[in-house]
Amino acid sequence: MSETQIRFDTIQFPKMSFTHEGYLRGKAAVTRSGVFDYHVRKELRHPDEVFKEDSLKTLKMIPVTDDHPSEMVDASNASRYNVGYTGEHYDVKSNAVIVTLTITNRDVIDKIKAGKHQVSMGYTCDVVEERGRFDGVDYSHKQKNIVYNHLAIVDRGRAGSNIRLRFDSALISKEEIKNIITEEKNMSDEKNTEELQLKLDTAIAQQVAKDKEIELLSDKIKQAQLKIDSLEKSNIKLTDELNAEKSKRTDEIIAGMVVERVDLLARAADVLEIEAYIHHSDRDIRIAAINAKQKTDEVFSGVDDAYIKGRFDALLGSQSKSKVDHNVFKVLHRKHNDSANPSSGSNYFDMLSEARKNISKR
Repeated sequence: MSETQIRFDTIQFPKMSFTHEGYLRGKAAVTRSGVFDYHVRKELRHPDEVFKEDSLKTLKMIPVTDDHPSEMVDASNASRYNVGYTGEHYDVKSNAVIVTLTITNRDVIDKIKAGKHQVSMGYTCDVVEERGRFDGVDYSHKQKNIVYNHLAIVDRGRAGSNIRLRFDSALISKEEIKNIITEEKNMSDEKNTEELQLKLDTAIAQQVAKDKEIELLSDKIKQAQLKIDSLEKSNIKLTDELNAEKSKRTDEIIAGMVVERVDLLARAADVLEIEAYIHHSDRDIRIAAINAKQKTDEVFSGVDDAYIKGRFDALLGSQSKSKVDHNVFKVLHRKHNDSANPSSGSNYFDMLSEARKNISKR
């Protein structure tokens, strides 16, 4: 970053022009606020003081002089120093004070045409010691209660080259026009450079802020992803445990069903040809066994399964182990080896073995 420096806006005003009497008349920026060098110290002309109404009123109808006189202008010496006068009106634009003025002295008009057209205010004020910083510039004193006395036409004004008269091009030499254009271009370039630097600094600051926001969002996303990964791992573990438990319980249920089925077939084998009933339902097997045992032909229409099971258990409660082994397991073993049987599976033979043990204990 470059060191902060004072910059002035270029303020365009109506150009000075000749009246029919040969006077120069128009408007000009005559002073501004800011920090100025006075001898060996810097004094602040604060906007509150420079643009104060009581101070601005003293700009009305005061003498215009050729350079600053060695004394303040008053009624006793005005005829000696006066080369023109300011008007009744003043205005404030941007950081400058604009007044109307008329220059009546021919020698001074010739000097202005030759290139002497900066202005400088002559005034009195109270100077108080006050240290501070204004627009990036340190100061040690401050001006207050400004009272303007005269407006001087000078070669170089304290308020800067921007505080000067402007004219129709016919009144100025080509060299002076070139100097003015160069001067204003340099001021414009400085202003543009400063504005571009400010925009660049602002853009960089905004980008840094956005980068920080992106970094924070990225951290939040990473934390969220870690939580998701942890939940997914937990979910996989729980799913595996659930599947294992389901498989275990399914095997237990199937084993129990096989044992119950084998037990039913074993008891019915005393009165039925088992192979003919291997694919029948438990209800149908019990009804067939009851009818075979009692030599009847009951249909049991409308009778619930619990009643039929009770009748079956009462008639066929005990079994012949040899008949069970021969008639039941022989058929089931054959069905186990038949790949077309939907009941075949990797645990089926183990279930048959478990059924055999269960029946053997009875």
